Amino acid sequence: NNFQNLFGEIGEDAEMLNKYAQKMNKYKKRLHQGQMSKQDFEVRVRDITRLTEMQALKLDVANKARVQALVNEATDLILNKLVGAVL
Repeated sequence: NNFQNLFGEIGEDAEMLNKYAQKMNKYKKRLHQGQMSKQDFEVRVRDITRLTEMQALKLDVANKARVQALVNEATDLILNKLVGAVL
């Protein structure tokens, strides 16, 4: 079912974004504890930022495609019902 697929994938994507947030917190903690240089921290933050942006773009494209598929499915269902009622 398209709805089940949509919600399952949203959950997976949210989990991935949560992992990025956990990494950011870990890096911030290491920086404050002196276990990581400011330069290394900045590089890692940039990497996570890029990964997050790529994930957001992927979600945007995938969600638009899913929504269009759902609209098409609903339209087909409605048209089939109308045609069936007329005939």
